[in-house]
Amino acid sequence: MQSPVPPLTLTINLWWHERTHTDPAMSAFRDLTRRAGARGGASAT
Repeated sequence: MQSPVPPLTLTINLWWHERTHTDPAMSAFRDLTRRAGARGGASAT
């Protein structure tokens, strides 16, 4: 069955401060966010 509502396009941008660039916890969070977006068929770059 086709949905009566058109698919939603959602853009998510990640921004972080230079001091957190090498923080292992923040790096893991960014990776988790990219993988979650990729699973949904989104372009995770």
